[in-house]
Amino acid sequence: MPILPLFLALSLQAGLPSDPRRIEVLFLGDRGHHEPAARAQQVLPELHSRGIALFYDESLEALTPQNLAKYDALLVYANHDRGEARHVQAIVDYVEQGGALVAVHCASYCFIESPEWVALVGAQFQSHGAEVFRETFVAPGHALLAPLQPIVSWDETYV
Repeated sequence: MPILPLFLALSLQAGLPSDPRRIEVLFLGDRGHHEPAARAQQVLPELHSRGIALFYDESLEALTPQNLAKYDALLVYANHDRGEARHVQAIVDYVEQGGALVAVHCASYCFIESPEWVALVGAQFQSHGAEVFRETFVAPGHALLAPLQPIVSWDETYV
């Protein structure tokens, strides 16, 4: 092996931690009909196996600068439609300082009176319907598609 590729390979390996730090995520849920606690329990084993620690909380009091600083990411899957300006400001500051925000599904209806939250998420929930979606094969006669059936899935359509 030439010296330069060997040097680069060793340099890259030397730069990798032997025991990488896990990613810590605060999962903000609620007690609503989306059942975020149950969803957290469903994804916890898979995330854990990939070095991601999930910490579940339903209280808006978890949204303080001191508490958010403990985490690499804030995942919001909740319908906290009202909250105090300090909660949203803590999230905005957290994101501005490099913290990750993962806003899932109903998070677009959190803090509905906060233009800062809406700007951070990118939009605000207005309404939704529900429908069945069917995958369409463009070339259904193709040999690769022969053993497959189109996927059929129900989902909510958000506006």
